[in-house]
Amino acid sequence: MRFGDMETKHRFQPVKTLVAVVSTVAAIVATVGSAGQAAAQNLCMPREQIVEMLDARYSEAPIALGLASGGRLVEVFSTADGSTWTLLLTAPDGTSCMMAEGQGWSALPGPIVGQVS
Repeated sequence: MRFGDMETKHRFQPVKTLVAVVSTVAAIVATVGSAGQAAAQNLCMPREQIVEMLDARYSEAPIALGLASGGRLVEVFSTADGSTWTLLLTAPDGTSCMMAEGQGWSALPGPIVGQVS
């Protein structure tokens, strides 16, 4: 394997890591149920309103997304430095629910392709 090939693989590791994180989160969220059920337990409103609130109050922007069962969109919002984060679940009708929030978001390094863990 040439050095350039290794460099390319490592350059795309953060993207692969985000895809893995979002896939895992989507699988967890799929067990929660519909956005209607989530509305009874979490803050829910039109997506545009939540996105504006996350930007204005916390300076959070989307950093990862994925599709969950039922056509729902799972998004992770975070500050540029990862000091705060929010997990958002949006139903096909545009209703979004904040499913979780926290502090200290960081992307984990992904495994090197071909390496057994």
